[in-house]
Amino acid sequence: MALSVPGTAATLAASADPARVLTFIEVRSDAVGSTEVLLHRYVQELRSDASTITARVLQQIDRPEHFVLLESSEQSELLAEREHHAQSILQSLGAFLTAPLDRRAHRSFVPPCGRGAGRALLPRARDAGEALYVVAHLDIAGAASQAPRTALERFRAAACHAAGNELFEVWQQANRGNHFDLIARWSTRQALSAFAASPAAREFRELVGPRLGSPYDERMYQPH
Repeated sequence: MALSVPGTAATLAASADPARVLTFIEVRSDAVGSTEVLLHRYVQELRSDASTITARVLQQIDRPEHFVLLESSEQSELLAEREHHAQSILQSLGAFLTAPLDRRAHRSFVPPCGRGAGRALLPRARDAGEALYVVAHLDIAGAASQAPRTALERFRAAACHAAGNELFEVWQQANRGNHFDLIARWSTRQALSAFAASPAAREFRELVGPRLGSPYDERMYQPH
């Protein structure tokens, strides 16, 4: 099964912006362990001789057979080059998949914030305890120019000042300017729940709700 996504590497190489790549991966329940091994091999391959590339594997908490692979670099051409060299490892996932890889190139939409943002967009933070990641997909109906930048900036600022937040980023899909992915790391689920019930979070959902082209999709992951 051919798993490379046409145009992903080319999109990265052609972009002058820092590169972000998000990949959703769904595998058989009996292949979870093997998938973890392959994804960690892929991350190691990306990092070899390319210290400016940061990558992280996340596993969905309520569906452990679903993974997200997050990759970022301040040099688009470097990530595109390393992706080409690592494709053979992703190809090995073919026998385990229950759906094709959903791989999307992004750019950073607003500056990231959080404890690790000054060092790396996706730091290799401690994985002990209750820490979790949240990935939310936001599809804004209409042209990219109508995207609610102000609402996203205010939401990001509120999240980064919230107790228990360790990282918050907003990625914009390179070939669909009205699609965004919000990536956050929280110290505990209680901290996430408290922020979700805050006035700032409710205001954000009220502002973007009428503009959504599809339901607001938010999922929780544990880091690997």
